[in-house]
Amino acid sequence: MRKTFFYPILRKLKEGNLNWLFWQTINGIALKYLNKILPKKIITGPVMAVLLLTYRCNSKCIMCDLPQRALKAVDPEYSTKQWKNIIKQLADIHTGGIGFTGGEPLVRSDTPELITYAKSLGMATTLNTNAVLLHKENIKKVLDSDPDNINISLDGINKE
Repeated sequence: MRKTFFYPILRKLKEGNLNWLFWQTINGIALKYLNKILPKKIITGPVMAVLLLTYRCNSKCIMCDLPQRALKAVDPEYSTKQWKNIIKQLADIHTGGIGFTGGEPLVRSDTPELITYAKSLGMATTLNTNAVLLHKENIKKVLDSDPDNINISLDGINKE
Protein backbone atom coordinates (compact mmCIF):
# COMPACT_ATOMS: atom_id res chain seq x y z
CA MET A 1 0.00 0.00 0.00
CA ARG A 2 1.31 3.42 -0.88
CA LYS A 3 2.55 5.49 2.05
CA THR A 4 0.28 8.31 0.89
CA PHE A 5 -2.66 6.25 2.14
CA PHE A 6 -0.99 4.03 4.74
CA TYR A 7 0.05 6.71 7.26
CA PRO A 8 -3.25 8.62 7.22
CA ILE A 9 -5.13 5.34 7.71
CA LEU A 10 -2.88 4.41 10.63
CA ARG A 11 -3.33 7.86 12.15
CA LYS A 12 -7.13 7.67 11.85
CA LEU A 13 -7.16 4.21 13.46
CA LYS A 14 -5.01 5.45 16.37
CA GLU A 15 -7.42 8.38 16.80
CA GLY A 16 -10.34 5.93 16.82
CA ASN A 17 -11.81 7.68 13.76
CA LEU A 18 -13.66 4.73 12.28
CA ASN A 19 -16.18 7.00 10.52
CA TRP A 20 -13.42 8.24 8.18
CA LEU A 21 -12.24 4.68 7.54
CA PHE A 22 -15.81 3.55 6.86
CA TRP A 23 -16.32 6.27 4.22
CA GLN A 24 -13.03 5.47 2.54
CA THR A 25 -14.04 1.83 2.31
CA ILE A 26 -17.39 2.86 0.84
CA ASN A 27 -15.68 5.26 -1.59
CA GLY A 28 -13.06 2.81 -2.69
CA ILE A 29 -14.94 -0.45 -3.03
CA ALA A 30 -18.63 -0.64 -2.26
CA LEU A 31 -19.91 2.28 -4.34
CA LYS A 32 -18.38 0.89 -7.49
CA TYR A 33 -20.63 -2.14 -7.16
CA LEU A 34 -23.63 -0.56 -5.43
CA ASN A 35 -24.05 2.08 -8.13
CA LYS A 36 -24.28 -0.67 -10.75
CA ILE A 37 -27.30 -2.24 -9.08
CA LEU A 38 -29.11 0.59 -7.28
CA PRO A 39 -31.80 2.56 -9.14
CA LYS A 40 -30.69 5.81 -7.47
CA LYS A 41 -26.94 6.45 -7.58
CA ILE A 42 -25.00 7.23 -4.43
CA ILE A 43 -22.88 10.33 -4.85
CA THR A 44 -19.63 10.47 -2.97
CA GLY A 45 -16.25 11.98 -3.50
CA PRO A 46 -12.96 10.56 -4.65
CA VAL A 47 -10.64 8.84 -2.24
CA MET A 48 -8.07 11.57 -2.94
CA ALA A 49 -8.31 14.93 -4.69
CA VAL A 50 -5.36 16.91 -6.01
CA LEU A 51 -5.59 20.70 -5.96
CA LEU A 52 -3.29 22.63 -8.26
CA LEU A 53 -3.14 25.80 -6.17
CA THR A 54 -1.04 27.80 -8.62
CA TYR A 55 0.82 27.57 -11.90
CA ARG A 56 3.51 29.84 -10.48
CA CYS A 57 6.85 28.38 -9.47
CA ASN A 58 10.15 29.66 -8.14
CA SER A 59 12.10 27.20 -10.34
CA LYS A 60 12.36 27.18 -14.09
CA CYS A 61 12.77 23.46 -14.82
CA ILE A 62 13.19 22.83 -18.55
CA MET A 63 10.75 19.91 -18.59
CA CYS A 64 7.91 21.83 -16.92
CA ASP A 65 5.37 23.91 -18.84
CA LEU A 66 3.39 25.23 -15.87
CA PRO A 67 4.97 28.72 -15.91
CA GLN A 68 3.95 29.05 -19.57
CA ARG A 69 0.43 27.90 -18.67
CA ALA A 70 0.31 30.65 -16.05
CA LEU A 71 0.96 33.26 -18.75
CA LYS A 72 -1.95 31.90 -20.80
CA ALA A 73 -4.37 31.46 -17.88
CA VAL A 74 -7.59 33.36 -18.39
CA ASP A 75 -8.82 33.19 -14.81
CA PRO A 76 -6.83 34.48 -11.85
CA GLU A 77 -5.81 32.10 -9.08
CA TYR A 78 -8.53 31.23 -6.62
CA SER A 79 -8.54 33.15 -3.36
CA THR A 80 -8.13 31.50 0.04
CA LYS A 81 -11.89 31.75 0.54
CA GLN A 82 -12.59 30.08 -2.83
CA TRP A 83 -10.17 27.23 -2.08
CA LYS A 84 -11.74 26.72 1.34
CA ASN A 85 -15.15 26.49 -0.30
CA ILE A 86 -13.84 23.81 -2.67
CA ILE A 87 -12.17 21.92 0.21
CA LYS A 88 -15.43 22.06 2.19
CA GLN A 89 -17.38 20.68 -0.77
CA LEU A 90 -14.85 17.83 -1.09
CA ALA A 91 -15.22 17.08 2.63
CA ASP A 92 -19.01 17.13 2.33
CA ILE A 93 -18.88 14.31 -0.24
CA HIS A 94 -16.47 12.32 1.97
CA THR A 95 -13.26 12.81 0.01
CA GLY A 96 -10.57 11.08 2.01
CA GLY A 97 -7.67 13.38 1.38
CA ILE A 98 -6.22 16.23 -0.61
CA GLY A 99 -2.87 16.65 -2.30
CA PHE A 100 -1.74 20.27 -2.53
CA THR A 101 0.45 20.91 -5.54
CA GLY A 102 1.20 23.45 -8.22
CA GLY A 103 3.63 24.91 -9.85
CA GLU A 104 5.08 25.38 -6.39
CA PRO A 105 2.28 25.59 -3.79
CA LEU A 106 4.48 27.37 -1.26
CA VAL A 107 4.66 30.50 -3.44
CA ARG A 108 1.19 31.05 -1.97
CA SER A 109 1.42 32.21 1.63
CA ASP A 110 -1.94 30.56 2.42
CA THR A 111 -0.95 26.98 1.61
CA PRO A 112 -0.33 25.99 5.27
CA GLU A 113 -3.69 27.56 6.15
CA LEU A 114 -5.43 25.48 3.46
CA ILE A 115 -3.73 22.32 4.73
CA THR A 116 -4.84 23.13 8.29
CA TYR A 117 -8.38 23.72 7.06
CA ALA A 118 -8.52 20.38 5.21
CA LYS A 119 -7.15 18.64 8.31
CA SER A 120 -9.84 20.31 10.46
CA LEU A 121 -12.45 18.72 8.19
CA GLY A 122 -10.95 15.28 8.78
CA MET A 123 -9.09 14.84 5.50
CA ALA A 124 -5.61 13.43 5.05
CA THR A 125 -3.24 15.90 3.40
CA THR A 126 -0.17 15.75 1.21
CA LEU A 127 2.06 18.66 0.22
CA ASN A 128 4.06 18.41 -3.01
CA THR A 129 6.92 20.90 -3.03
CA ASN A 130 10.33 21.51 -4.51
CA ALA A 131 11.43 22.52 -0.96
CA VAL A 132 13.31 25.60 -2.16
CA LEU A 133 11.01 27.85 -0.12
CA LEU A 134 11.31 25.78 3.04
CA HIS A 135 13.34 28.33 4.99
CA LYS A 136 13.16 28.64 8.76
CA GLU A 137 9.83 30.52 8.95
CA ASN A 138 8.12 28.44 6.26
CA ILE A 139 9.22 25.12 7.74
CA LYS A 140 7.50 26.01 11.02
CA LYS A 141 4.29 27.08 9.25
CA VAL A 142 4.24 23.94 7.11
CA LEU A 143 4.94 21.58 10.01
CA ASP A 144 2.38 23.36 12.20
CA SER A 145 -0.24 22.71 9.49
CA ASP A 146 0.45 19.00 10.16
CA PRO A 147 0.38 17.46 6.67
CA ASP A 148 0.28 13.68 6.62
CA ASN A 149 2.88 13.58 3.85
CA ILE A 150 5.37 15.97 2.32
CA ASN A 151 6.65 14.95 -1.10
CA ILE A 152 9.79 16.75 -2.22
CA SER A 153 10.55 16.90 -5.91
CA LEU A 154 14.14 16.34 -6.95
CA ASP A 155 13.59 18.15 -10.25
CA GLY A 156 15.44 21.40 -10.59
CA ILE A 157 16.80 24.08 -12.82
CA ASN A 158 20.26 22.46 -12.96
CA LYS A 159 21.93 19.24 -11.86
CA GLU A 160 23.21 20.75 -8.59
